[in-house]
Amino acid sequence: MKIRYAFFVILLFTFIQPLEGKAFKLQDHPELMTHYMERSMEEYKIPGASLAIIQDGEFVYHHQYGEGTSGEAIHAETPFVIGSLSKSLTALAVMMLVENEEIDLDESINTYIPTFQYETKSGQLIKVKHLLNHTSGISSYDSYTVTDQQRPEKGAIREAVVDLSGVTLAQKPGEHYDYHSANYLLLGFIIEEVSGESFSDFMTQHLFQPLRMENTSAAYESAVEDGYMPGFQSWGGFPVASDGFYDHAGAPYGYITSTAEDLASFLYFLLEGGDLLTDENLQWMITPPEAGKTYHFGWHFSEQDQVPYHGGAVPDFRSQMYFVPDKGDAAVLLTNKYHSLEDSQITQFMDEVSLIMEGNEPGEIVPQGNLLFWSIVGGVLLFAGMSIIHFILIKKRFVGRKTTIIISIICLLVSITSIPVIIQFVGLPWRTFALFAPDVAVFVYVLITIFVLHAFKSLVYLRKHTC
Repeated sequence: MKIRYAFFVILLFTFIQPLEGKAFKLQDHPELMTHYMERSMEEYKIPGASLAIIQDGEFVYHHQYGEGTSGEAIHAETPFVIGSLSKSLTALAVMMLVENEEIDLDESINTYIPTFQYETKSGQLIKVKHLLNHTSGISSYDSYTVTDQQRPEKGAIREAVVDLSGVTLAQKPGEHYDYHSANYLLLGFIIEEVSGESFSDFMTQHLFQPLRMENTSAAYESAVEDGYMPGFQSWGGFPVASDGFYDHAGAPYGYITSTAEDLASFLYFLLEGGDLLTDENLQWMITPPEAGKTYHFGWHFSEQDQVPYHGGAVPDFRSQMYFVPDKGDAAVLLTNKYHSLEDSQITQFMDEVSLIMEGNEPGEIVPQGNLLFWSIVGGVLLFAGMSIIHFILIKKRFVGRKTTIIISIICLLVSITSIPVIIQFVGLPWRTFALFAPDVAVFVYVLITIFVLHAFKSLVYLRKHTC
């Protein structure tokens, strides 16, 4: 009996132990990811998305959700504008030219684009590696004056660089990290000048096609041919179909269009290597930066575990991707709605995606309150009501002439200074602020209009009734 019992215990452990130690495989439980994504998209009112996942070096999940502005369901070939994920692709293109000895990372950018001029108080020149690592010394504000613009398609990158030329550096090159898109605009121009090809042609022939990124484009016309459609703006958290915004000079830094599947192919190359780069140069590209720095050659690196990742945002789209070289894991998520106040939503998405990939339960979905937006709406209504009440009191002579004049002057001063104060606070040109938070901008306009009308109406009334 004891021998039979011992045999049973050995047999039990033979089958149970491997099951307990077996790693979680998402491909065996895809419903966990799908359920989480559907719940989150409903909570955040995101119309459409596409998610692709690599686990242990294998494609294990690729799913689309919702619909686009055309009303058609998102499918595997639906391209999204990928935002700053474009920078990672541009960085790879630069490294390919470095490998071909056409670009030297330690060389001054003047060697490759001598027509671009800048003022530098330190005397230190901008090097190619400074652009890759966002340490050029160009300020974010100066960058925003030339990026996210609707330029004519032909020669757009050159035109944007010409507009930036003559800029005065805010910092000594190589010393101060300041993330912005002008750095990668200049890299895109360097690629054009060195290769003798347009940025779009170079990326298509030398990068997209070899990686079989068949629905990826760096030019608007080919993006439309691939099926690109505008995304959604967010007004108070609710999606509103956009007329479409595309920066023809922006492909190097934010306006490449792609699919989750194509970007997963790009991530797979970074995990497994391939013909585009030698293993040595690939490892150099994805190696974490030195201590105290978090950005290197087109990638952010998480402070805790040094995982390479990148987020992307343009007026109608938000995206994020990451990969874990040691595990062979990677994920990319593309969505078709954006607002600067809702930026953290997709970051949370990806945090939960990584948890599910490890076999853990996702956390609670954090509600999107849109407190600032509704506070502004409330402020507009409040001041509109106060304006009406104040004017009634003026007519009934409950408010004196002197008080009315003071209040009117204050209203005019507030209306004049509101936008400059916001610009100073957010550190962005007003055009950029309005582009990424259109609902807030509209209510600021309404509030300014109320102040101006109230001031003029009050003063006109006083003039008529005191003559």
